Amino acid sequence: MISTLQRMYRHFYFRLCDIVDSAALVEMGSIDYLDLRSCATDAGIWEGVATYLVIVSDYVRKYRGAGLELPQIVTAAARFGGDEVYYAREFLRVPIMPQSARLYGSQLAGLVRKLELENGARLSLLPWLATAALVGQRITGSDKGIW
Repeated sequence: MISTLQRMYRHFYFRLCDIVDSAALVEMGSIDYLDLRSCATDAGIWEGVATYLVIVSDYVRKYRGAGLELPQIVTAAARFGGDEVYYAREFLRVPIMPQSARLYGSQLAGLVRKLELENGARLSLLPWLATAALVGQRITGSDKGIW
């Protein structure tokens, strides 16, 4: 879940070590998918977690010839996959528009529909934080340590 928050909601890029580490967890059978779904749903980020795992699997498939064995609950919840990820500025970038924006919007709407105001308020801060990060990057010329 932490990797999802960092990669899918904060930085919008993957490092190769994120993919290798996540793939290793899947391949070792270390993930209890029902518990992961429960915790991620409670936090309002299940679709993001599922999307993260599908991106990892698609990237592995691209270079190994076979993706990871993910359960249907993961693949069905993913909003997009590795085909949408692209290489730029030394990282694998997650497209913000429209894919990540749709992911964010659907999750925020789901939280509001379920009246999960605390999670909705937390998730609603992301566009403001992203705007502050962009302004900080323009001023300092660096995207390190902005948020």
